[in-house]
Amino acid sequence: MTQDTHAKSPLVALMDDFYLILTTRPIEDSPLLLSRRAGLAPSNALAIEALARLLVVEHARRRHMEAQLAEASPEAQGEAQ
Repeated sequence: MTQDTHAKSPLVALMDDFYLILTTRPIEDSPLLLSRRAGLAPSNALAIEALARLLVVEHARRRHMEAQLAEASPEAQGEAQ
């Protein structure tokens, strides 16, 4: 593993923290843990931006996965013929 010589921006560090919570903690605990971590952010605006960016990434990922599933479905393959 290579060591990153560049310091992360506060936004990226906060997004990483939020993502770590979302991927390693039980779903039922995540809202409280995210709120607590957001409360430790340097500003409310930074916390909101980090959460918003993660939401957009997740939404885009889900739409992409849904599109792939739709293309692979038997109905979509039947329409293509």
